[in-house]
Amino acid sequence: EDCAGVSDLIRHGYNGLLALGNGNSESLQYALLSLMNDAEKRREMGWNAKNSVAQYEPSAIYTLWENLLKETARA
Repeated sequence: EDCAGVSDLIRHGYNGLLALGNGNSESLQYALLSLMNDAEKRREMGWNAKNSVAQYEPSAIYTLWENLLKETARA
């Protein structure tokens, strides 16, 4: 079974790798080895990961909460 929320945050091959099967050590080993052997892939995924989490920065979240509270107050 997958770890809740992980596949919502990670796009396999874009901003990270998802090892198949919870507790599958061979799948995890393969994913880690593929990154250890490819510096360019690590850099690209790292850059993509950094950009992917920008939507969760406090300033973005505060604005969403503020808009929700304003909308709720108007209702």
